Amino acid sequence: MVDTSPIEVANLRVGDQCLKATPPLEFHVSFENDAACYTLEGDFEIYLYAFSRKELESVLFEHLEFIWLDYALEEDEAKLAPSGLKLKSDLLDRFSKD
Repeated sequence: MVDTSPIEVANLRVGDQCLKATPPLEFHVSFENDAACYTLEGDFEIYLYAFSRKELESVLFEHLEFIWLDYALEEDEAKLAPSGLKLKSDLLDRFSKD
């Protein structure tokens, strides 16, 4: 049986930080029969794919951790392009330290 239920992310652990998403992030999941893989799309224009549901969830959390570290925590805003500054702002608006 293929599980295409949405993935909701209410909490995110990055290192020793616990972050809370308000409202929770929501990602829609589908299964592509021809490619035999799961796809995911949702908040922050994230689009990912994997060959198992478990791998898809793992890749999602790795990606969220990556964008938190590389955008939300970036101190020198001169290093970020306008799209990066927007992502940083969106992340900081959506997540709070728990």
